[in-house]
Amino acid sequence: MRSFLDITDEDFRTVVDVNLLGTFICCEEATRRMKPNDRLTARKKEARRTCILRAS
Repeated sequence: MRSFLDITDEDFRTVVDVNLLGTFICCEEATRRMKPNDRLTARKKEARRTCILRAS
């Protein structure tokens, strides 16, 4: 725990990498793993109404 004024650029970049880049990489990998299991051809109507992944 540090004071706001004591945070270095490197510290800030680490936080950004973990929170933003890490989330992006996880979402990308999850999408890659789910794509082969896509059953859109079998259940087109249901698949179009279903939200598979929501990142916030």
